[in-house]
Amino acid sequence: MKKLSLTSVLLVFIFLFSACKKDAVDYSAYNAAHGTHIGDGSGGTDGGTTTAVYYFKGTLGGKTLNWIVDADESKGWSSGSGSNRSSDMGVNTGSLTAIIDATQGQNPNIGVEFRTMQYNFDADKPAYLKSFVTNGTWAFDNNDSFTAGTKTITIQYTDASGNQYSSDGVQTTSANVVSADVLAPELGRNDGLKIKVTFSCTLYALDGTSPSLQLTNGEAVMRLEDLL
Repeated sequence: MKKLSLTSVLLVFIFLFSACKKDAVDYSAYNAAHGTHIGDGSGGTDGGTTTAVYYFKGTLGGKTLNWIVDADESKGWSSGSGSNRSSDMGVNTGSLTAIIDATQGQNPNIGVEFRTMQYNFDADKPAYLKSFVTNGTWAFDNNDSFTAGTKTITIQYTDASGNQYSSDGVQTTSANVVSADVLAPELGRNDGLKIKVTFSCTLYALDGTSPSLQLTNGEAVMRLEDLL
């Protein structure tokens, strides 16, 4: 398990929650019943076809998903980022996660976590992020730990009822970063990267008892903000 110092607690963003959002209303009952969330526009339901900058699509547990982030993120799906890191003597160690989630209720959601980042507090962080998240094949992490000097990906998924899953564990495939393009800062958001990732993997239930889910033909274009 990850062991974070007391200082790091103040730096950890809540698992799989998008940045800069108001406190969420609990829509879990609605989501569980409908398998999606309230919202019209291209992102209002699974299976939308409108072209969008950010999206996630794939087949999960036999169900085809197509989550499209509308230009108006109050509709359907939104994009965000999270950070999980610790600091020791001016050296930061941790990860960044790109997220797409339901705008209302924030479930279901999916996150792509990049680890293990390690950099000095006074480093050129945009340059470091660009050098760390590079195109090519990435191994899936298999032990839920931060290991300096390694580059791995973890897929994190939360279903409409709030049940959490992770790719941490045995995998027979790898992920692929197709592109990682530098983004300029936007109002209310940090600069960062626009990433395209493809993956297929087994998602293991974090409760330790529920059955795992198979995710195939996963493809996501996401915003990974510089939260270093």
